[in-house]
Amino acid sequence: MSLFDSEEFEVCQKCGGGGWVYDPKVDATRACSCQPLSAKDTLAAARGVLELAGATIPPPFNSDALGEDDQRQAEKAGRERYQRRRAEGSQQRYNRVASHHTVEKEIEAIGAEIAFARLIGREWVDSPTPDYDGDVGSGMQVRHTAHKNGHLLIHPGDRDDHFFFLVTGNYPVFSVVGWLRGADGKSASFWKELIPGRPAFCVPQRMLRKMSEWASVG
Repeated sequence: MSLFDSEEFEVCQKCGGGGWVYDPKVDATRACSCQPLSAKDTLAAARGVLELAGATIPPPFNSDALGEDDQRQAEKAGRERYQRRRAEGSQQRYNRVASHHTVEKEIEAIGAEIAFARLIGREWVDSPTPDYDGDVGSGMQVRHTAHKNGHLLIHPGDRDDHFFFLVTGNYPVFSVVGWLRGADGKSASFWKELIPGRPAFCVPQRMLRKMSEWASVG
């Protein structure tokens, strides 16, 4: 008997009928023909499949908004990081405009990292130096944009073997959209200058791999 013969998956909760379709290339989950699953339901179903298989997986990040403890951590770390970088006279990477470097931007960037860490079940730990090896664990880089339909920006100097995750939203509400390996994002077709003076590989969201696929990679 396959995992998908379980009674938990026999009946569609939306229409009460059958019609489940499983395709391992699409989110490793199933959807009834009556109505496609939302992104949130898709991730939940994928987690259910892993649980049936006996896999140990972390609890889901089940709220788009950071909790109070996470907000306090982000705000404290953001203020400390801002003051530390000002004192050190840190140079802005990738031609960022120094005047745009504010304590609010630091807090928002850290909030995005914490939201991602919660999703994959890891602790977020601040670093006194730039995390070029990874924002949340080795080889995992978080890129944030406030634009709901924003792109994942990958730069020529970014590591080909690192994984880059796009987080959208405004503090304290974030959404983890998807991810891509550095080498896969460095296509000439993605090279654009969406921000004046800061050309980069700008990967549209439709080209990102979904978070429900990360379990088989990470």
